[in-house]
Amino acid sequence: MTKQKALLLTGVIFLLMASVVAVAPASNAATPPAPVIKVISATWYGPNSSAQVSPNSSYVPIFVTIEDTYFTANWQNLSINLGSSGFFSYSYVHGPNTTVVDYQNLTFPSPTSSPATVKIVLEQLVNISSSTTNGIYQMSVRDVSNVSTTTESVPFQIGVLATPSIGLVNYFMDPPVVYQNEKYISLDLIFANTGLGPYQNFNVSLQSTGFSILTSEYHIPYFASGSTENLTFLVDALNVTGAQTITVSYGHMTSAISTYVHSYGTLGITSTIGTMQPGSSKNLEEFNLTNTGHVTMYDLEIHLVSPSVISIHVSSSNPLSALTADNVTIGKLLPGQEMTITFLVDVSSSAKLETYPAQLIVTWYTNSSPQPTLQVYNFNEKVTPTVTQQLQSSLTFTPLNIAILVIIVVLVAALVVVAARGRKIKKQVEKTSRANTPSLEHKDIPSEKKKE
Repeated sequence: MTKQKALLLTGVIFLLMASVVAVAPASNAATPPAPVIKVISATWYGPNSSAQVSPNSSYVPIFVTIEDTYFTANWQNLSINLGSSGFFSYSYVHGPNTTVVDYQNLTFPSPTSSPATVKIVLEQLVNISSSTTNGIYQMSVRDVSNVSTTTESVPFQIGVLATPSIGLVNYFMDPPVVYQNEKYISLDLIFANTGLGPYQNFNVSLQSTGFSILTSEYHIPYFASGSTENLTFLVDALNVTGAQTITVSYGHMTSAISTYVHSYGTLGITSTIGTMQPGSSKNLEEFNLTNTGHVTMYDLEIHLVSPSVISIHVSSSNPLSALTADNVTIGKLLPGQEMTITFLVDVSSSAKLETYPAQLIVTWYTNSSPQPTLQVYNFNEKVTPTVTQQLQSSLTFTPLNIAILVIIVVLVAALVVVAARGRKIKKQVEKTSRANTPSLEHKDIPSEKKKE
């Protein structure tokens, strides 16, 4: 009987357990396994793109396609992000966030059949370091599910295979022959990208100790593979001669352009300027010009600049010559050659008695030089008084001059009086002397007669 009760009790317990299982809600079904992330593709620029990137690229989109295989339920609130290589950093459109943006709250939808594969495409903007070289680089996808707090990191590889190759392939200078102090020289630079990839943020600038750089740095956001760029800089030659170097900085490279700066020639000028008087005409001014350089000077223009009271002499028979009288033209002056230029000038009667500054301006060209060279010679023109003006100046009556004149008159009068008294006294002495010696005079007379 005891054995039968035990069997009966066991049966009841079994029935109760079966009934509990039968009424259990479906929501308490066994929890499916957490998703298992798998990277099936990683590409640049698009999910199905085959384009490659190059070092020193910015804001390049990377597309990573992941999948998860599971059986029954949705997985929600899944956090997934990309782990970067040391050569990559992330860029974001919405602010300067320097951390990797998490793809929060991703939901894997329920499959229509079991087993099923669900794919999700992740996109991120990436900056690629300029120190990156061609190669395959390791990145990763990390996920944290709502099933457990464990983090899964799935590695994948992506290539940087499109390295650009930038070179300065040619350059031109206009004019091709450069002279010292020459202005607005055009320097054209031609660059070519012969590499497999584009170059982003391509900058070009010039540096030189022999030239002044007038054009600022060029900035080219995108230099495509297989293309060329033609850039023009304007420079001024400084007051230097001989071989000069212009350094071209482009990207992370430099190139040196060597050009020879020729001397524009040196002109020695001396002058012979006489003194002039107010109202005088045809005063002679001579200038000696000598080419002391090593290049021939062409089309020399000599221009005399004087003050308004001194003007070029113009013949009354040819008044129109006044239009060009102060200009002299010389076609050519060889190295070492001398030439004398003479000007005739008239002085206004109203000119003051002083020294006037004047200039001789000379311009010339050298071979192939588009701009003339200018030299200024400074000299003085002195106006001195005439003889009449000198007398008038010396006879000007001032209190001092009057006092001096009175003193001179008094002295002269005193000298006259003294001289007159001296002569009177001398006469009296002679008269007295003759009166005191009469016998001598009588004796001498007969003796003289005897001699006769």
